[in-house]
Amino acid sequence: MNALVRTSVSLAGLALPVASSIGSQRHAMVAVPLSPASRRGCTSVRRTGTAAVLRRDNALSFGPLSRLHRRVASVIARAAGDAEESISESSAVTVDTAGAPGVWYGRALLIFVAAAYGSLSVAFKYVYSLPGPPSAGTIGAVRGVIAALCFIPMIMNAKKGELEAGSMNINTEEGKKKFWLAAGELALWNLLAQGCCNVALLFTDATRVSFLTQASIAFTPVLCVMIGDRVAGITWVGCLLALAGVVALGFDGGGSAAAAAQSIGLNLGDIIALIGAAAYSLYIFRIGAFAKMKLPGNLTQAWKTVILAVLYCVWAAADAIKYATAAPGTVAAPWAGWTNPLAWAVLAFTAIVPGYLADVCQAKGQESVSASESQVLLAGEPLFAAVFGLVLLGETLGFMGLVGGAGLVVGAILCGVDDGSGKSD
Repeated sequence: MNALVRTSVSLAGLALPVASSIGSQRHAMVAVPLSPASRRGCTSVRRTGTAAVLRRDNALSFGPLSRLHRRVASVIARAAGDAEESISESSAVTVDTAGAPGVWYGRALLIFVAAAYGSLSVAFKYVYSLPGPPSAGTIGAVRGVIAALCFIPMIMNAKKGELEAGSMNINTEEGKKKFWLAAGELALWNLLAQGCCNVALLFTDATRVSFLTQASIAFTPVLCVMIGDRVAGITWVGCLLALAGVVALGFDGGGSAAAAAQSIGLNLGDIIALIGAAAYSLYIFRIGAFAKMKLPGNLTQAWKTVILAVLYCVWAAADAIKYATAAPGTVAAPWAGWTNPLAWAVLAFTAIVPGYLADVCQAKGQESVSASESQVLLAGEPLFAAVFGLVLLGETLGFMGLVGGAGLVVGAILCGVDDGSGKSD
């Protein structure tokens, strides 16, 4: 069985973890050239992705919004590919070249990843459709606790002194303060982002939520401009397409013409989903800032997940208190159907398949597939969500919904084309 080893990329002073499989003793040293533009903080959505140090090996992540953060890690793969054209003494990547998977094998893995991510919102919506469904806070708490448990081995190893190479020393007073502030802030942004998605699914279709969360990739360039960073022209084109897609979705009422006539405009669930998408853009944006501080990325992510689980439990407890103190019949139980084994099975599925297994497959698939092609394959997530929603929930999109969904997917792809080098201008 191949193991995963953590090496590092020196990128404008940042130590980024790279997963490389060890199947033999043969390794190749390649240098990653860095243009002056690429050394800046957050020049585009793709540049923001280089900060995936705080997310690269996240075993479990939350909801359809997590797709963007997973995808941005593919920038590292692009950097490794560009290294063949130029040699730089300031940065190097150590990767394993023996036993690399074939391109078609990698493509198949990434298609599976897109399908797995696409199933998440549909799975949540299915749980909500069961008798005695959990509240939004309860469903987040259950999945959050499962996720936190998966990080216990990593946290225990860190306590033994096994920290990431090149990361900040968090054992000092200043290091501890920065570490816990970062983990806590990321947990809050993640709670707002995924919490909005959980609530949105109570008011709108899973297919619409999956498409609308693609808009998160269009918000990040705006944040970058606000701090004076350059954003490529093609990225703005992608943002405009994504915005047009959101508007088109607002004019779609489903497959029925009568329903479409009665459902012009964004509904409450759509608006909540867009708020969640904006929150996730802020989450990604702050990750870029924390990456520059050289915090131990995986450990930060682990404790962020633990803090997030605690916050979800507080939310679930508030739901329970509200139910207990309300007049009988006025407030729904937090999870009246908690004894339903099917509900537990679906929630376990959301933690294992769209969470851990999808992350592992993405890391393996991107060993042999370029970053740009990975972006295209992973952008198919909402398309899978549409298929799963149709088959499992009977959800349909009308003509305007299909046009809007296409605009969001193409916009996401274009936003991922630029890597901050300026070539796309």
